[in-house]
Amino acid sequence: MTNATARAADGTSVEARHTHGVSVAGLTKRFAGKAAVDDIDLSVAPGEFFCVLGPSGCGKSTLLRLVAGLETPDAGAITIGGQEVAGRGRSIPPEHRGVAMVFQSYALWPHMSVFQNVAFVAEAGGRSRQDAAAATAAALEAVALTPFAERKPAALSGGQQQRVALARCLASNARVLLMDEPLANLDPHLRDVMETELARVHRASGATTLYITHDQREAMALASRIAVMDAGRVLQVADPVTLYRRPANEAVARFIGRGAIVDGTMMRHDGDGALVRCGALDIAVAADRPRAGTVRVLLRPADVRLAGDGPLSGRVTRVTWRGGVFELVVAHEALGEVQLHAATAPAVGETVRFAVDGGWVLPA
Repeated sequence: MTNATARAADGTSVEARHTHGVSVAGLTKRFAGKAAVDDIDLSVAPGEFFCVLGPSGCGKSTLLRLVAGLETPDAGAITIGGQEVAGRGRSIPPEHRGVAMVFQSYALWPHMSVFQNVAFVAEAGGRSRQDAAAATAAALEAVALTPFAERKPAALSGGQQQRVALARCLASNARVLLMDEPLANLDPHLRDVMETELARVHRASGATTLYITHDQREAMALASRIAVMDAGRVLQVADPVTLYRRPANEAVARFIGRGAIVDGTMMRHDGDGALVRCGALDIAVAADRPRAGTVRVLLRPADVRLAGDGPLSGRVTRVTWRGGVFELVVAHEALGEVQLHAATAPAVGETVRFAVDGGWVLPA
């Protein structure tokens, strides 16, 4: 994009895009008496790429539809760019919220060309035909689709169709982009390509992005912060590294990444660390505060390593090639099954020696 650091695809300055954040307070939505979104508080900073991550049915798409204005909350308030768009008995229509939405299904008009699909949205926003054409050209350039402007959607690949949907968002003059599992219908290779495109377009446009997904790898790759949802509630909001290394509870620990959770007793706490006894093994781990009694310790694969002189021994129960490393599951009498990565793979059933170098005491 020409001068992408200064101008967004719709012609506004990137700095102007960064004035619109999203916040929800006490947001609740019920269907047939059951809360799909249950008293949620969230704040998305202007210009942030924010992901809501959770399993199917957790309420994340309902949350997005509430922000978009496609659903009306039963309680709570929604603020976009400093303006309350829902709450206290009022709800501003979707077209007046300054948001644009990318759906999982792309929702392109099959009888229109790529250019017409994008220009239609720009004109519907009140622009003149000339201004809409300029915004459309800039948006197509931003998503690298200028050579395909005259094609119909049926002549495009799935990834290209998704980029058309993204271009419509950019040309809509929206300051907030809402994305509902936009990559779910793409094969793994195309998902990787589109992740790169989404990150690039976000940097160029500066638009606040609220992104819904059930794919934790996708969320980790794209987001500056992630909210993990389950059963209508937010379990934790944090940057990807914190979510992985320091989950707030066992539910987040089991949903994010791989690892083992073992019982132990905190013997000593010092600052940000602790000594925890698991069986006959003392492990130096990270911990946020002292704890009395039994604690639950998360051991990620990076915390465990094969070691010929390691203090522990266990039997290999599973070997999985993860593309660059082998992931081993090793059964130990006190720790149960732990996971670790190795450059070479012992045979299933083989006894190996290993060491534990760290972990995280899960908050109570």
